[in-house]
Amino acid sequence: MNFSSNESLRKFPRLDTLGFNLNELDAIVLSHAHLDHTGFLPTLFKFGFDGPVYCSDPTLPLMYILQTEYLRNVGSDTPFSAKDIEQVITHTFPLSFDIVTDISPDIKLTLCNAGHILGSALVHLHIGNGDHNLLYTGDLRYAKGEQLDNAVWNFPRVETIVIESTYGDKDAFPRREVADNLLINEIDDTISKGGSVLLPVPTIGLAQELMLSIKRHIQAGKITASKMLVERVISEVCSIYEIFPEYLSRELGKKILNLEKPFQDEFVIVDYMTLDKTSAIIFSPSSMLVGGPSVNYLEQISDNPLNKVILTAYQADGTPGRLLQNGVREISICGKVIKIKCQVQTIEGLSTHSDHSQTVAYVSKLRNKLRRILVNQGEKSSAHALASSLNRNFKILTQHPTVQESLKLV
Repeated sequence: MNFSSNESLRKFPRLDTLGFNLNELDAIVLSHAHLDHTGFLPTLFKFGFDGPVYCSDPTLPLMYILQTEYLRNVGSDTPFSAKDIEQVITHTFPLSFDIVTDISPDIKLTLCNAGHILGSALVHLHIGNGDHNLLYTGDLRYAKGEQLDNAVWNFPRVETIVIESTYGDKDAFPRREVADNLLINEIDDTISKGGSVLLPVPTIGLAQELMLSIKRHIQAGKITASKMLVERVISEVCSIYEIFPEYLSRELGKKILNLEKPFQDEFVIVDYMTLDKTSAIIFSPSSMLVGGPSVNYLEQISDNPLNKVILTAYQADGTPGRLLQNGVREISICGKVIKIKCQVQTIEGLSTHSDHSQTVAYVSKLRNKLRRILVNQGEKSSAHALASSLNRNFKILTQHPTVQESLKLV
């Protein structure tokens, strides 16, 4: 689902252009739970798909939370119902990382850690009798963070890679410690003056990353102590983190196994709360301010110059978040016009995606095996920038396929 568009022909996949019936699909494989990857899945069952869905163990409950929350927020405007979500659940086969599974007579599937969010998977497809091996990265993070280890790269064979380009034109993020220090200073400056900070974040991934980081900095005395308000749906996701410690970084997984509560202690769970006058740090979706509870909190803090919105996630072109980044101070969201008198700050380097240099470094680990690179999932400029760079660096056939373009792999 494309949340940056309000046009249905651009927001949802065009099933009328695919050239085949849904019943001809052998299976659907999910890389991770975010709605831009799983949000249309219930609609496929509504339209008649009746086959298996494969994903990692954590992706199943996380996907259920996000699809249900989307239905709750959007209501009758969604292209699917609760019954369709139930169909997804009953047809989904969760898999552990590094386990080989036959998903059709001539394709074997292996899922491995992609480093993006809990359960995010690199999808490795072994085709035929080893005739071809394809790696689909989904969303990729080739850097260690607060919650997850690095993306896996040591595959025996990969002839084709399909790789994301969200930050394909962003040469390099600031170093993590630089981004952390900027975050600390921006939050502490606001809280110490009596203001509140809104962090619009994705429900899964960056929300938990920032919760852990900010909690650690408050405990260290680097940020003035303040209420930390966490929207209910983010808290629900955190409970899934505690069920799957083996999918987390060694450090965080060990804390959970030792019965520590890294996502519970010191956080206050809220549900579309009406804020009082006291300072607070608010973690709330959606990250691009296209809807959901973050819009409710933006309305409440927008008229006070002491308050601050800190944008740490990717802001797609045309979204309210991108407009704020570009300096627009009167925006329309869900039919409401909001005048922005509060401060707006963007901090790069905290993303759960790879930047350009990290993506190139990841491909370099596979370069001796690769015959073809396919670049996808990015704005046109980002995809072309990454494709050109990879081709120039590695002298490997690199393409950015257009919609409806078909490519023969074997």
